[in-house]
Amino acid sequence: MRAVATRRPKWRRPRAIVPVFLDVEDAHYGPWASALAFVLAEMPDLALTALGEGALQVAEHYTPAGVRWAMVDSYGEIARLLEERGKEGHVQVARRLAGDVVH
Repeated sequence: MRAVATRRPKWRRPRAIVPVFLDVEDAHYGPWASALAFVLAEMPDLALTALGEGALQVAEHYTPAGVRWAMVDSYGEIARLLEERGKEGHVQVARRLAGDVVH
């Protein structure tokens, strides 16, 4: 039996997805939902990575003020959960990222 070589296409992120990320209704909850899952799974470093990615997207792309404030509130919720778990250093970073989202 002869083996058939198949070529696997190289995966690339479509360029159009990132610029319109925050144009999708409720997309701004993505960083919060990811961070929440990571906090609940006891992975606070990854929670901050998710929040940081959200802050980066806001910095790079137009984001309405109402969306920014909703994100600040959700980042505050993550900070509170981290605080409940005694992760003071992580709390400070989450709050700083919330401040980055607003400015």
